[in-house]
Amino acid sequence: MYACQGDYQKAYDYHQADLKKRHQPEDNALNEVIYLYQLGKLDEALDMANKSIDKTARGAYYFLRAAIEYDRGQYGQALQDADAADRNSWDGGSFIAYFEGLEAVRHGQRDVAVNKLQFAEATLNWNFDFAIQRSRAELEKLGAPTVAVTPSVHLSATPMPPK
Repeated sequence: MYACQGDYQKAYDYHQADLKKRHQPEDNALNEVIYLYQLGKLDEALDMANKSIDKTARGAYYFLRAAIEYDRGQYGQALQDADAADRNSWDGGSFIAYFEGLEAVRHGQRDVAVNKLQFAEATLNWNFDFAIQRSRAELEKLGAPTVAVTPSVHLSATPMPPK
């Protein structure tokens, strides 16, 4: 709840208290890496992302490591990790599109930037709201619309029998 409200310090504190309460280490450190990243604790977030990647090659950890690298100006390494993120996830190009969009902005390639950032904005998982928000901010600077995403229900949902 706190993360959804943008209060990452409270979200991190609550997460830590929950870990202590359970008296067991958490195998999935994804939320903690996100909170640390959002709090600007990049060294800690990077260390935890690296340890998590060593345990499991989950795409989300590569994506977060790529975000840290990109913020540090390590653009080539960020793109490599974004590619690894896509290869190790089911997100279908969302991760690499985000960074390719940022790179297109950096290099003044407006049309490519708009296309990639709109795709990333529409397809990134809600866990990565920071990237969705950054995509929207970049699109706004480019004078391009954000994508209106409408949740829908699959049309072949199980029908109810008639009464």
